[in-house]
Amino acid sequence: MDRSPVVSKTSHFIFSKSFKRCVIVFFLFVCAVGCGSGGSSNSVSDNGDAGEEARLEWQQGVYPNSELFMSQCETPRNGIDPLSGRFYQDSLGSLLHESFYLRSFVNEFYLWYDEVEDRNPRDFATPQEYFDVLKTFEETPSGQEKDEFHWSMDTADYIKQFEQNIFAGFGVNFVSQRDGQGLLRVLVAFVQEGSVGDLAGLKRGMRVIEANGVNFENELSDSDIDKVNEVLFRPSVGQQYSFKMQTSNGEQDFDLIAEDVAMEPVQKVAVIESELNRKVGYIQFNDHVSSAEQPLIQAFADFNENNVEELILDLRYNSGGELDLAARLAYMVAGAAQSREKIFNQQQFNDKWGINDPFTGLASNTPFFSFSSNLRPLPSVNLNRVFVITTDDTCSASETIINGLRGIDVDVIQIGGKTCGKPYGFYPEPNCGTTYFTVQFRGVNHKGFGDYEVGFAPANANEAFAIEIPGCFVEDDLTREWGDKEEAMLAEALRWIDSQTCSEQSELSAQKTLEKRFYKTSFVENDQQTKRLIPSKRIPGVIKTF
Repeated sequence: MDRSPVVSKTSHFIFSKSFKRCVIVFFLFVCAVGCGSGGSSNSVSDNGDAGEEARLEWQQGVYPNSELFMSQCETPRNGIDPLSGRFYQDSLGSLLHESFYLRSFVNEFYLWYDEVEDRNPRDFATPQEYFDVLKTFEETPSGQEKDEFHWSMDTADYIKQFEQNIFAGFGVNFVSQRDGQGLLRVLVAFVQEGSVGDLAGLKRGMRVIEANGVNFENELSDSDIDKVNEVLFRPSVGQQYSFKMQTSNGEQDFDLIAEDVAMEPVQKVAVIESELNRKVGYIQFNDHVSSAEQPLIQAFADFNENNVEELILDLRYNSGGELDLAARLAYMVAGAAQSREKIFNQQQFNDKWGINDPFTGLASNTPFFSFSSNLRPLPSVNLNRVFVITTDDTCSASETIINGLRGIDVDVIQIGGKTCGKPYGFYPEPNCGTTYFTVQFRGVNHKGFGDYEVGFAPANANEAFAIEIPGCFVEDDLTREWGDKEEAMLAEALRWIDSQTCSEQSELSAQKTLEKRFYKTSFVENDQQTKRLIPSKRIPGVIKTF
């Protein structure tokens, strides 16, 4: 499993630990430790002496080395670890061993470790429940949580989703939003070709009226929201779910059986001509996962053959992933002359560590990689300007592309809405069958800039606290397919290519959105429901190094 830093929805260790837990083959490879999950006991297992008992006694402010508790699981697994191909290293322990491991690990590696309240692990029923409080609860100047990216998941699900890009569901990516009256709207953002959703006839832009008996025309209770989250974002494979959809032909009912679906990370590649006959390369790119590398390389090879003069990266639903892949994509945009000996992203860890990456022992600078993961030279279009289509689902590794290119003076023109704001990353940390995600580093570009905690926004978007860059505000146009020159976001990018100005519609939309933002202050209670409703196929946070 690749131990590449995850820049986010987007993993590091000290050098000594890497020999125990990782395989490092030039690149950063994700930790290969897995442990058995399950169990309910919070007692100490009878497998040691008084010294072991003493280590499991909480002393406020005293943190034993995390390695003393690593892989000591209440339910150890036997057999071969699918991540490493070697035998599991689990040994018999207890839930307390697992919790004490998390306590020490967070204290060692969490970026804001000095803002974490030290609480007794015995006060929590499970390690996962304990992990949830091992974070900062401070807020940013804009009033949002400082750390919105702290979470855990079953390791088997992690492997499927973030290593293999396989998701349980219908092959449908849903997005949620509030309309001007504060009513919740859930729509189909895209459908994976060949999936159960595609075969049933679901299309981009269809609106969900009802899901498993929960009607979106009504105010949703907490239990309703839990049901909706399960149906839309966490369905069980093999189970049937019912939907009522608003389609172009009126309301229509669908009964869909959830399945494991391999989502293609690169959904659309095209060469388009602007009104003034400029050749424009277009890529719709959704996930920074290893399976995206070859499609991206092929896309840039095709762009070179077609002598494209401009490039549009459609990252509107790309919540992040592998930092190394983002660095390769940025190189393919800028080329060697602009990026040679430049830093794409410098990872800055907490003050307990020096200039090197504490998980690998290597330099913490990620360059603009000019070669693929199998060491072959990458193509590039050698452009000094790129257009990036964004929404608030554009996060983490996707934001490092914007920041990294701006760090070497490539002009980035932003079309769409404000990005999520995540200049942080982590190495996913598996222990005892659960993989944990805790922010371990902040990223800055070649110029040392990384202060985009509120996100990047087009200059006319009226977004307080966000980093404004040239571009135009446009709302996601769900009425047209990707690559359609009339689709609002793509059309706005093509307009800028020819005129270097925003359309009148962009200016009007930005003003209306600003008014809507003030209007929605009377719907604070409803907004809490929107926050609870997961806005994309990913669980909140970005997994895969950045």
